[in-house]
Amino acid sequence: MLNNIAPFEKLLDLRTNEKDVALKAYQHSVDKFESVAMELYSLLKEKEEIQEDLEHRLEVTIPVQDIHHYQHYLAKLDERIESLQRHVQAARSNMEHKQEDLSESFIEMKKFEKVVELKKKANQKTIAKMENNSLDEVSIQQYLRNRKR
Repeated sequence: MLNNIAPFEKLLDLRTNEKDVALKAYQHSVDKFESVAMELYSLLKEKEEIQEDLEHRLEVTIPVQDIHHYQHYLAKLDERIESLQRHVQAARSNMEHKQEDLSESFIEMKKFEKVVELKKKANQKTIAKMENNSLDEVSIQQYLRNRKR
C-alpha cells in the first residue's frame, strides 16, 4: 500500500554523486581555462612592452642588429601567442561542454529529488488516511458497545 521510496532514494544518491563529479570536472576545466588565459595575457602584455621598448629605442639611434633581434623575438612571441590562443579556445570549449554536463546532471538530480518528495508526501497521506480509518473503526466499535448497554 505504501510507496517504496528506497529505490528512488538510491537513484537520487547516484544522481547526486554524478552531479558532484560533473561539478569537479567543470571546476577543473575552469581552472585550466583560467591558467591558459592568464598565460596568454602575460604573453600579450610582454609583446606590448617589447613593442613599446622598441618604439622608444627607435627614437634614438639603435644598431640594426638590435632591430633584427627585436623582430625575431616578436615573431617568436607571435607564434607562441597564436598557439596559446588555440589552447585558450580549446579550454573554453571544454569548459562550456563541462558546464552543459553539469547542468544536465543537476537537472536529473532535481528530477529525482522531486520524485522522492512526491513519494514521501503520498506515503504521509496514505499513513494519515490509514490512521483516520483506524480511528473511525475504533469510534464505530465504541458507539456499538455503548449502544448495546
